[in-house]
Amino acid sequence: MVPVCDRPLEPVPLETIVRLEEDRLRCSIADVTDHAEAWAGGILSAGPPGTWLNAAIGAGVDPVPDGAASDEDEVERLISFHERRGVEPRIELAPQTRASLLDAVAARGFVLRRFLHLFARDLMKRPLGSHRTEPDGISIVPVSAEDEEATRSWATLSARNFAPARAPGEADIEIGRRIVRHPRCIALGAWAEGELVGGAAFEIGPGPDESELAARHGRIAALFGAAVEPDFRRRGIQKSLIEHRLRLAAERGIRFATVSSHPDIATERTARRCGFELVCTKAVLVRPGPGLIPVAE
Repeated sequence: MVPVCDRPLEPVPLETIVRLEEDRLRCSIADVTDHAEAWAGGILSAGPPGTWLNAAIGAGVDPVPDGAASDEDEVERLISFHERRGVEPRIELAPQTRASLLDAVAARGFVLRRFLHLFARDLMKRPLGSHRTEPDGISIVPVSAEDEEATRSWATLSARNFAPARAPGEADIEIGRRIVRHPRCIALGAWAEGELVGGAAFEIGPGPDESELAARHGRIAALFGAAVEPDFRRRGIQKSLIEHRLRLAAERGIRFATVSSHPDIATERTARRCGFELVCTKAVLVRPGPGLIPVAE
C-alpha cells in the first residue's frame, strides 16, 4: 500500500528541496565516479572523457567556512582538476549559489552551456493510487544487480540514450552497471517478449546520519535514466516507468521525488503530466579550450 498522510504536513521551502537534491548528488556521484574530491562545499568528479561524470557538482550553496580556500582559489583548482585530464571544465550551479563563487567563475572565462530544470512532486500531498498500470504487452520489473546480462542490457540502453552524439563505449556501459549495483539505487526494466525496450532508475538520497537536512525533512528520491527504444516510444512506457518509481519510493516513506531534465524535452513534458512541479533552473557552465573534451550531450 502507498502511505497516505492523515495529518497536516509542515511546508518545505523549495530551497530545501534543492539542497536535499544537491546533498544526494554529492554523495551518489562520489560513489560511482572514478575519482572525486571535496570542492567549495560540493565535489569535483572525474570519469572517462566525454561522460557526464566530469563535472563540479553541489557546490556553493553555503557561505565559505572560516579557514577554507577562497572561491577564486577553488575555481583555479577546478580548472586544473579537469584540464590535466584533458576534459573541459564543467560546473553545475543551483540558483542558491553564493555570489562570490559566481564572480570567480565568470572571471575565469566560464560560459553558459545549457540549463537544467529540477522538478519535484510531494508524494504525501499527492499520493498515487495503488493500481499499477503497464502498456499492453509490456512488463516492468526491477533489474537485479546479480543478473549480469540484464544489467548490461540496461546499461547499454541507457548509454545509447544519454550519449547520442557518439556510439556508447565500454566506459559508458560501465557507468550504467555501477548505477544498477549502487545500494541506494533501484533500476527498472520494461520488457516486451523477453526484449528490454525501456529502462529507468531512481536513487534514494542520503539518510539522517549523512545529511542534516534529511534528518529534519526526510529523504528524497531522484528519478533518472529513463530511456525507451525508438520503436516503442509513444506507447506510455516512460509515463509508466515514472509511476512505478513513484510508487516504490512512496512505499519506502519518501516524501519528495525529483526529476532533472533539459528544458522542453520528452522527460520534462512527461514529468509535468505526472504531477511534478518546477523547483528551480540550474546553470551548466563550461570553460572551453583547445583539445579539451566536452561532455557528449
